[in-house]
Amino acid sequence: MRESPLIEKEYIDMIQELDNTNLRYREVSAREMEAQISQQLELEKKGERFTLIDPPQEPLEPVSPNRIAILFLGFVLAVAGGLGTVALAEMLDSTIHSEKAIASILGVEPLATIPYLESRKESEDLKKQRKTVFIASVAGCIAIIIAFHFIVMPLDVFWYKLLRVVGAF
Repeated sequence: MRESPLIEKEYIDMIQELDNTNLRYREVSAREMEAQISQQLELEKKGERFTLIDPPQEPLEPVSPNRIAILFLGFVLAVAGGLGTVALAEMLDSTIHSEKAIASILGVEPLATIPYLESRKESEDLKKQRKTVFIASVAGCIAIIIAFHFIVMPLDVFWYKLLRVVGAF
């Protein structure tokens, strides 16, 4: 009777050791089963084959961002900002440029005016400025075409859509 607590403790330890051993056995057998399945799949090359049941569907139009609205809003704001800047510059400019301005300020017509004679350097500068504006506008048109290609739709797709629309008439 005196030894029964010791024997009971040994019995509990043995049961716990048996449970741990059973748990390890189950883990090892599960790993072995997974290895066998993967080996079998690899032999049959089933791991490399899959069947597409339902093909993906492309959305008809993008959800966001609405690029056309952004471009339109940017264009409208750019034009409005440019016109507002020009109007502000004209309002703040106090120089006199013509006889009519003198007449409106003084209330009488001037007796004589001295015409402005443009020098050769000024005419060359004006030609350079016109050339620069022309080159900048051509570069701007090219930039708009490139932006259209990347933001709205590729140019070849646009061309075929345009031909389809024109051919419909």
